[in-house]
Formats: sequence, C-alpha cells, structure tokens
Amino acid sequence: MIKILDILLPREKKFIEMLKTQSDILHEGASEFHLFVTSFDGLKGSDVMERRNAIKEIERRGDKITRSISDGLHETFITPIDREDILHLTQRMDDILDFIHETTTKIAIYNVEKMPSCMDEFSKLILECCTIIKSSIYNLKNYAEIKKAILDLHNIEVKADRIFFECVGNVFNNNHEAKELIKSKEIYESVEEAINMCDKVGDTLGTIVIKHG
Repeated sequence: MIKILDILLPREKKFIEMLKTQSDILHEGASEFHLFVTSFDGLKGSDVMERRNAIKEIERRGDKITRSISDGLHETFITPIDREDILHLTQRMDDILDFIHETTTKIAIYNVEKMPSCMDEFSKLILECCTIIKSSIYNLKNYAEIKKAILDLHNIEVKADRIFFECVGNVFNNNHEAKELIKSKEIYESVEEAINMCDKVGDTLGTIVIKHG
C-alpha cells in the first residue's frame, strides 16, 4: 500500500537536500567560530568585527535556507520523513547558528580584550557537535550511525554542562570586577545554549529513528 501511494503521490525529496545544505552552512559557521575563538588573542579590533560579520553572513544564509524549508513544507503534501521532524531539524540547526552568532556578537560589542579561558574548549565541542550533525543529516537512513550520533551529542552536552559550571564558578571566584564578570558569564551562557541545541537535534534524530528505524 505504501509503495502504491509513493507512485501515486511521490515524496518530495528536495527537503533532504535542503537539510544537507543547512548542515553544511551550520558546520561552516561552527568552523569559523572555532577559528575566531582560537585566534582571538592575536586579532585587532577591526579584525574582530570582520570575523563577527563573516559569521553574521553565514547566519543570514542559515536563516534563508530555514525559511525556504519552512515555506516549502506548507506547499508539499508528502515528505520523505514526517514534516514535523523536518521542521524541528531545520529550526534547531538554525537555533545553533543563532547562538553561535549571538556569542560572537557579545564578544565583539563587549570589547572583550582576552578570550574567556574556557572558550577554546567550548568552540571545539560546538564544532564536534556540528560535524556529527552534518554526518547524520547526510546519512539519515543509516540508523546505526544515527543512534551513535544521538549518544555522542548527549555526552558532549553533559560534558559542556560540567565545563560551564566549573568555568562560571571560576569567574565568580577569581574576578572581582563586576563588569568583566557579567561579560564572561553571558558569553558562557550563549555558547552553552548552542551546545544544548545540538543535543535537541539529537532528540529529533531519535524521533526519526523510532518512526522509521
């Protein structure tokens, strides 16, 4: 019966290709952010804004593909996977990129002179998550790989939570300037939210496996 329906009402497969494109953009944003963080202490003020603007442009491209996917879902009858799962995947990948952009913007507008000590590790974890997400989107039918990806994303999120509490604790214990304390805390919160959203992508991947695996 399902095969007959597929012939009569073919599934619109463009959404998988669009999700792949979005995962490419997400990975590009995470790579650019990691480079920004790890090279920050050697940058001048104008260089910081240039890197921030580059990430903003990547985020703008991410917004564009998110809108295209969302709009397309309203015009398509049958999709390759459930439309709510497509919508959750695109929105959550967009959220990750939004938090990457938000973190970069805070670093720029707060005139941060020295990158907070834990940011190297956070940016590395974000890049690792986005690499896993990209591979998962490209291999949505490989359920064994998807299950491993879900576990890996969750483990990274747990590790990031531990690092977050340790780093925020260190900021409060070792920094007596309220302004610097607030800056570091807000930057850590944004980057930690990016990793939380990566785990949310894992939740959606888990739903897809349950429905189709």
